[in-house]
Amino acid sequence: MAYKFRGIKKADMQPIYGDSIDYQEDETVLIEGEEVLPATVGLYIQQKDKKDTEIYEHDILVSQRSPDGEILWEHCMIVPKMEEGCWASLGDLSQYEVVGNMVTMFL
Repeated sequence: MAYKFRGIKKADMQPIYGDSIDYQEDETVLIEGEEVLPATVGLYIQQKDKKDTEIYEHDILVSQRSPDGEILWEHCMIVPKMEEGCWASLGDLSQYEVVGNMVTMFL
């Protein structure tokens, strides 16, 4: 499995995607050699939503048939956070749709 990451470039606040990530000693994070805001880095979870959009850590997912949630990496599992203190494990996320990202919505 190849890892893939998404982050927001510090220079122009645009997303960048890539498999090359570098954490510097001064806490700078680079994706494909571009400096990104560390809090915006998310791992691709190897699944796509119902519109064939790649799903990354911290994406907000909605579904008419299932609870909405935020994708989090927790204890080596992908879990949606439904509400404070409530967690559930999901398998196939193809019934969901990515509608945003918890990190970038506040930028």
